Amino acid sequence: MKKIFSLLLVIVILITVVATFVACDNTDDDPLNEKVDINRTQLYVFNFGGGYGADWLLAAKKRFEELNKDIVLEEGKQGIQIMIKNEKTQISTLASEVLNNKEEIYFTEYAYYHSLKSQGILADITKAVKADLSVYGDEQGSTIESKLNDEQIEYYSGDDGKYYGIPHYSGYSGLIYNIDLFEQRGYYFRKNPVQGIGAVGKFVGPNGQDVARSVGPDGLENTYDDGLPATFAEFYELCEYIKAVGDTPIIWNGAGHSA
Repeated sequence: MKKIFSLLLVIVILITVVATFVACDNTDDDPLNEKVDINRTQLYVFNFGGGYGADWLLAAKKRFEELNKDIVLEEGKQGIQIMIKNEKTQISTLASEVLNNKEEIYFTEYAYYHSLKSQGILADITKAVKADLSVYGDEQGSTIESKLNDEQIEYYSGDDGKYYGIPHYSGYSGLIYNIDLFEQRGYYFRKNPVQGIGAVGKFVGPNGQDVARSVGPDGLENTYDDGLPATFAEFYELCEYIKAVGDTPIIWNGAGHSA
């Protein structure tokens, strides 16, 4: 089992491990509802089914299984079958169950690494993190560790230089706005609102290229955020105005989002 675990870690990322095998049937067409192939060795993987979804993991599963189709890890079996459990369960809920679950690798988010490490439920994966990745097409000498920045290395390797997990993906809180649309529609607050015409008088509008804009969130004139909402109240006003004009104020993309 340790050999399978080390092999998989050079492709996938945030890891927690227990060792279990189950065998029963042939495979289905649905890779997220796949039956166990009794002719292969199984590796069970948990994936948080929000955010990035599971398409990326299914692609990695396909490549990894093909790459290791001839490997023999159990007597009478050839190859590896990645069994994915895809659901929206946070690691805070799963932590108490990890040592009893059959899943050996966890892709999750909002995981407090040092807290999980102190609970003794994370395996030492240092060897895999430092392994040469050239067999997977990377340049000679490339490792998972070499792909981490100094801050990540310090955080995950700790005082003893050992890794028990690595970062999965980065997330940033905030909104991204369509600057071209904002410029076309004039979705910016005026520096000097026009009185007597309601909400319309607060915004630059489509023909207001020369209209002075408010100072924005940073409170300074002639900076990148001029005209953008500086308070939540202004943000809500802007959304209402955008809606009234006929555009959609906020779009939440991704079929796997958890909201």
